[in-house]
Amino acid sequence: MVGHYTGAGSEQTIELGFSPVAVYFGIYKSEYDGTASGGPQLLLRDLPNKVVEFTDTGLKLLRQGATADTTPSVNRPNTFYTYVAFR
Repeated sequence: MVGHYTGAGSEQTIELGFSPVAVYFGIYKSEYDGTASGGPQLLLRDLPNKVVEFTDTGLKLLRQGATADTTPSVNRPNTFYTYVAFR
């Protein structure tokens, strides 16, 4: 499934209708400077991460991300993201 959303910086849910095994995130545009930054991210359900919780019906974006500990950015405020979710 392909989709998009705007980052909030706080927890938000993306309903997919299924529990994905992997999600590829891309940044389309940041409202901060009008450019894409941070690069694409591939997150897998079976590998721990600090920003996305895989649910039975989609994803829960837990926080902003992009910290000094190399946490990926998938929910930066006012940033337009695209994603591809895999079953």
